[in-house]
Amino acid sequence: MRTVGARAIAAAVLGAVALALGACGGGDGSKDVEGGLDFVEPVELSDRAREDLGAALDALPRATGLSDADKTHSLLGAPDVFQLWFDVKEDGSVSRSEVWYYLDLEVSYEFLDGRLLFTVPMDEMGELMLVPLQYDPLAFDQSTTLDDVREMLEDPDELTPEEVREEYELEVTVWAGEQLMAAFDSDGALLYVETVALELAGMP
Repeated sequence: MRTVGARAIAAAVLGAVALALGACGGGDGSKDVEGGLDFVEPVELSDRAREDLGAALDALPRATGLSDADKTHSLLGAPDVFQLWFDVKEDGSVSRSEVWYYLDLEVSYEFLDGRLLFTVPMDEMGELMLVPLQYDPLAFDQSTTLDDVREMLEDPDELTPEEVREEYELEVTVWAGEQLMAAFDSDGALLYVETVALELAGMP
């Protein structure tokens, strides 16, 4: 199970900032604004409150890295589960697509070659989930081998080949184990990786 860790700390800091800002009152300080809204007069922050607000702002994590994916990872850590795949173009270049899911935040991020494309809210999970903490999407690239993937598992022997239906006409080998699935082409190049979370409800 995931321990929220740095995400919880960041959320707590953001909550402290919101609480401090709430002491200032809302709006622009005017009363009886057209439309029926009524705002309180702003309250001047005490020196102590200003110090607390400054400390909270200083404690916010700073994004690091070159790509949007790197920066997201630096702030939120590795996602709970993810999908990533590589597309080979006609000119021989390769693009990388991936979707990262943060179950506790109920949000997913979609990247293309490290650039953020979409942020999508997720449905509430509702159940306690077992997430595969040992996997990190940034640990995978097209040079990742089957042996590299095996080393990521607690028990490398758990990674076993899965049958690919003939009608798909795909020259790929799919391996699965310990909440991970990886597909390689006939040359051994990584094509696809997916990790999954398991619901703990009803498990022995």
